[in-house]
Amino acid sequence: MMLWILASCSQPNNSNPSSSQINSLNIETPDHIVAPGYFEPEAGIINIAAEVSGIVSNIYVKAGDSVKANSPLIELDHTDAQLQVSHAKAQLSVQQQQLQQALLACQQDSANFLQASKNFSRTRDLFLHQAVTAQQLDDDSMKMVMAQMQLAQQQANIRSLQEQIRASEIELRQAIQHLASYRITAPKNGLVIAVSTKIHEYVAPGNPLLSFAPQSPMIFQCEVDQLFADDVQNGQPAKIVSLNGRDTLAGGKIVFVSPYLQRKSILTGEPGEKQDRRVREVKILIDNTYQPIIIHELGNAILLRILKH
Repeated sequence: MMLWILASCSQPNNSNPSSSQINSLNIETPDHIVAPGYFEPEAGIINIAAEVSGIVSNIYVKAGDSVKANSPLIELDHTDAQLQVSHAKAQLSVQQQQLQQALLACQQDSANFLQASKNFSRTRDLFLHQAVTAQQLDDDSMKMVMAQMQLAQQQANIRSLQEQIRASEIELRQAIQHLASYRITAPKNGLVIAVSTKIHEYVAPGNPLLSFAPQSPMIFQCEVDQLFADDVQNGQPAKIVSLNGRDTLAGGKIVFVSPYLQRKSILTGEPGEKQDRRVREVKILIDNTYQPIIIHELGNAILLRILKH
């Protein structure tokens, strides 16, 4: 048995259908079922928020835009964070220059120590043959010790600079990561559902800035009234068409039928809703062919009819 689903598609910025509208579609007509529902990606809809507080400086997308993973969505003013990165880079650059100078100096000090050691060895040999005085031997010994101390001091300076550079590199990476947090990017390929902020608005960490639908198979989730709960079953093919019956909006098959009835959760609390209706949750996996047609309906509650044939 094929389920023919007639959908009344709500337009952006229009109010969602009310219970009175559902009643006007004659829910108890024996040849069809009226049920409220909505399209959503199988992976769900993500609310994306900033990790830091700040003022919105740029918005790169609008509702309905398809984006690639890591594409920029929203940017906060990052003047201070950029200064921190610039300062960290400048500090690291100075330390690296100091290290290069210290390495050159160390090479010279190493050569001086090597020469002083040779001089001392030669003077010691001459002293053993009584060719030089003890004073000359002491002088060359002192020169060798001083050269050795200068080399050791320069080597310690190099180790200190290397430690400073490692710390500065960590500081720079942290500053760059902090700067990156002021640019909100797409976590995956997908679709922007809604943008809930504007330029020059202050935002706090964790406050949702936009709704995002990751690229994934599309699901139509609806609630079938208790009177017709037994007329749907798992694996049943279904088509969603316009109310006039001429335009096909989507097609697929039922992949989930709740085993129990539950309280209504879609379009509740509307005028004309006088009794506690029980419903059965139903999910329809939409064929990929129809995704471009229904993509603008994501997040909107719509009405549908399931015709029993």
